[in-house]
Amino acid sequence: MNTSPIEPLGDLQTKKAGRPSALHQGNVRIEIIETARRLFAKKGFEAVSVSAIAAEVGVASTTVSHHFGPKENLWREVYAQTFPAVSTGRDIIAASRQSNFSMMEAIRKLLLHHSLLPLTKPHHVEFMFRALVETSSNPALRDIYATRVGYQEGFYMRLVEFGRETGELNKFPDNKQAAQILRFALMGYYFYFEHHVLPGAVREFEHVDDFKNLVTTQIEDFIKSLKLVIQ
Repeated sequence: MNTSPIEPLGDLQTKKAGRPSALHQGNVRIEIIETARRLFAKKGFEAVSVSAIAAEVGVASTTVSHHFGPKENLWREVYAQTFPAVSTGRDIIAASRQSNFSMMEAIRKLLLHHSLLPLTKPHHVEFMFRALVETSSNPALRDIYATRVGYQEGFYMRLVEFGRETGELNKFPDNKQAAQILRFALMGYYFYFEHHVLPGAVREFEHVDDFKNLVTTQIEDFIKSLKLVIQ
C-alpha cells in the first residue's frame, strides 16, 4: 500500500521562494518553467509578470528574459512542454485498438491518466484548462488556440471511429453528433474533476492511495452514466 503523502497535489507542491531545488543544481531554465507554469495556472497570463516569476525563482528578471525573451515566449515554452503530458488521447486510442479493448475501456484509461496527472505533473492540468480560455481571447495566442481545437477535433473523430469499430456507437449514425456527445461528456468530467473533486482531495486525503481510490470511484460512476447515454 502506498502511504506516501499527497503533497504533489496543487499548491502543496509549491516551492518556497528563494529556495528552488533545481536552481541549486544549476538548472535555472527548468526552475523558471516550473514556476511560470504554476503561476500562469493559478493567476493567468495577464496577471503574472516576469518580475513575479523571477522573484519566485530567486533570480533577476533579466535572467528570465535572457533564457526566454518576452513573457509571451516564456508562456509558449511552458505550453509546449505541458501539452504532450496532458494530450495523450491519441496514443491511448492506438494502444487500446492494438490490445482489442473497447472504446469505453479506452475512455477509462484516458480519464485515469488525466485524473492522476496532479500526482506526477503538478499544475499541468490547471495550466491547460486556463490556456484554452486565454488562447481563445488573446489575439497574440490565437494560433495556439486554433492548433489545439484542431487537435481536439481530430482526437474525438478518432474516438468515434474506434467506437464504430467496436459497435459501441451504433446508436448515433452521424459521426459529428457522436463526437460532440463524447466531447461534451469528457469535458464535463474534466471540468467537474478540476473544480470540485481535486480541491477537496487536497484537503481530505493524506495519502496517494486514498486519492487513487477516489479517482477510480469517480471514473466508474462517469462510465456508468456515459453508457446510459450512448448504448
